[in-house]
Amino acid sequence: MSRNRDIAKILGLTEAENTTNVSLGAGGGGGSGVTNADSIGLFAASPDSGTLHYAKDTKALYLYDGNEYDRVFSGPNEALSFTTSLASTSTVSPGDSATFTVLAASDFEGFPITYSYETVPSNPVGLDSASGTDNSGVINNNDGTFNLYGASGIDSSAQFTFRAKATDGTHVSTTSTVVSLVGSQTLDILFDNSCVALYKLDNDGTDASGNFDASGYKRGSGGYSTTAKYGSHSFAPIIGDAVLDLPDVVTSYPFTVSAWVQLNNLDNSANNVVMNTAIGSQRVTICFYDWASTNNMQPMIMYGGTGHWYWTGYTFALNTWYHLTYSVAGSNSSSSAVYINGSASGLTANNGGSSHGGTAGWALGGNFTGNANESFDGYIDQVRIFNKALDASEAATLYSRGG
Repeated sequence: MSRNRDIAKILGLTEAENTTNVSLGAGGGGGSGVTNADSIGLFAASPDSGTLHYAKDTKALYLYDGNEYDRVFSGPNEALSFTTSLASTSTVSPGDSATFTVLAASDFEGFPITYSYETVPSNPVGLDSASGTDNSGVINNNDGTFNLYGASGIDSSAQFTFRAKATDGTHVSTTSTVVSLVGSQTLDILFDNSCVALYKLDNDGTDASGNFDASGYKRGSGGYSTTAKYGSHSFAPIIGDAVLDLPDVVTSYPFTVSAWVQLNNLDNSANNVVMNTAIGSQRVTICFYDWASTNNMQPMIMYGGTGHWYWTGYTFALNTWYHLTYSVAGSNSSSSAVYINGSASGLTANNGGSSHGGTAGWALGGNFTGNANESFDGYIDQVRIFNKALDASEAATLYSRGG
């Protein structure tokens, strides 16, 4: 039994009563008055007169002085406190929901606790204004947990302060966390250090990791366009027959290349090379090709000296951005996969043969050497290279976070 219930018992109040009024008088008066409320530690400073109310629903005593109700408490030991606080920092990713848990706030006398929150600034960049309660991007579950929804399509990082509040009607306790929005142009987008290179292609070949900057053009020049998915520019190899010369980003299987692409031509008898690579001495080409001559380019992984794996069943449109994830499990591996906008693409087929020759080497937008007509006919933006083969769940997460 809580302390207030004990006091209620002393005063002759029962839980069965919704409210019971008790006259307070300095001299005692009649009825069931209390001679000196201060003497039993009910109030820090008691009025000369008033009524004492016992509320059954909250199991609480309240003093009413004729104007307002004040909850009865007996001292500083009853201060509200959190038994579990928010982490000092938290993250929310575009398109994701993160649950921040306060778990419990404790109240000395067992009064009901209500939770609320505030953000600083009040309308932070990064929360999804189409989700949450009243389109705030936040849901208060009223149990000490809060759901925060990250806005899709945010391409940069942002921070704001999220402050959770708990109150028992008299005391208020707060706990805060600094929330970081992990935008689509953050290198470690999967939070596992697997993304080793990110080329934003904003008019240069700089790698966000600082380790694999393009050394210049393998051939051609220019190649940048203001038609961009993110930032100010994308890479358009067909302009100036430009191919970027990259260092060896990864040198062994498995690996993944992802990129945003926009096709200018769906009917092309040549490969449209997104990335030429070198895994050991083997050339692996990430490209598009109208293999079935159906006027519909399809993504393909071509293995030097072994076979060609291609994906069908997806109809591309011109002037539309698509997110492609080429997950390369091994040499000529049937376990490799291509994901379009986060979803697995069609069926795989091995054309066989050993006609895919050429020079192994890392190049963006075309072959490492020769075959100028195999430059990518379209726009390439936000290119990532991972040191593992992304699975279906990771490909979907990558897409939901903006690629």
